[in-house]
Amino acid sequence: MKLTLSNRQLGTAVEKMMKLMDACGLPLMVHGAIPPRSLAEATLGAVPRLRESDIGNGHIFVLKTMCYDVAWSVFKYDSGSIAAFVPVLHEGNASVHNLRVEIIDPVRSLASNPLLHFGGGPATDPKAASAYASAAPVSADALFAPSS
Repeated sequence: MKLTLSNRQLGTAVEKMMKLMDACGLPLMVHGAIPPRSLAEATLGAVPRLRESDIGNGHIFVLKTMCYDVAWSVFKYDSGSIAAFVPVLHEGNASVHNLRVEIIDPVRSLASNPLLHFGGGPATDPKAASAYASAAPVSADALFAPSS
């Protein structure tokens, strides 16, 4: 399935993550009827290793380890939010194991929330494609700044 982004998504973190997901071969997404900040908090609770991420440009966060790297972001869409993850393995068998234990399985566990759906990227998951088609970036400040 080829996803076409809207003009308002071009040049944003939404487009950049789509290109990364297309290139990586193993994108992961969790999406559902939950506010972006709540999804970001749930993600960091389920996947504590992501707390070590570099915030970068404020929309795409990057975790670099000896075994793998992960680019990830949280987007809002019409009826909820999406957490998208792009893992990149380094060489070696330990990389696969560490990525699965530290990232993939914990991300998958987020779907135990009945409001959330786990799947691959928009290319393989029609529900993810529908959500991603209206996705908009959310800044790190909106996701992680202390509540007032």
